[in-house]
Amino acid sequence: MFASELSQISALYALFLTVAVGVGAPPLMAALLFGALSALMGAMTHYASGPAALIYGSGYLSTSEYFRVGIVCGIVMVAIWLTVGLGWWHIIGIW
Repeated sequence: MFASELSQISALYALFLTVAVGVGAPPLMAALLFGALSALMGAMTHYASGPAALIYGSGYLSTSEYFRVGIVCGIVMVAIWLTVGLGWWHIIGIW
């Protein structure tokens, strides 16, 4: 796991985008999708972003609760993006 959103995006965004476009994904759709999914990382761990550290540091959640909530929220958000989001992009012509 990466220690921050910036390090994750710096290390992986260009690589994943290049691979996706190389195997035939539409460039604009791939770039937007990876950008949206990169924002998800900040809420999944207690050390990934400044706000996440503040929420965790308040003491309302234990480490295991934070990871459990992060995984559930991540699954729900990805499911919404892959259904509603891609459907909307198809309607407006991005995909």
